[in-house]
Amino acid sequence: MIEILPNWHPMLIHFAISLLFFTGAAQIFICIRSPGEQHPIHFVMKWLVVGGAISVIAAVGSGFHAYESLSLDGPAQAEMMMHRNYALGTTCVFLAGAIIYLFFSSSLRSLACLCFILALLLVTITGFHGGELVFRHGLGVMPQTDLLPESDAVKW
Repeated sequence: MIEILPNWHPMLIHFAISLLFFTGAAQIFICIRSPGEQHPIHFVMKWLVVGGAISVIAAVGSGFHAYESLSLDGPAQAEMMMHRNYALGTTCVFLAGAIIYLFFSSSLRSLACLCFILALLLVTITGFHGGELVFRHGLGVMPQTDLLPESDAVKW
């Protein structure tokens, strides 16, 4: 394990966020264009869906591991539960869309389209709550007291 990281979740989550975002954005582009029209983005879409499914599973797994390694107080615990609930919802919606997209007929693609766009919205909310955990509550951040200035002049 890399010494500066308390867990792997901070490294893995960015893949899931970006792949879910680009899957949703590509799906919006496909819907705006013409749903029946073949476009090169359809080839890219398959790779985005597969990569997104793999990365979201890795992110959720590492998130559960990160949760077990932290001790939380009241407000941080409540924020963690919100983050976890949105993450699980995002994962379920995206994986449902991925299964429909990859394994069912093209007549159900509109349902997969809705799943990917909803996952795009949910991953944004999930990321917000994850950012709150790190930047407001300081979870998963190792203190570097030797790098901080000695005076009280700097207030965050």
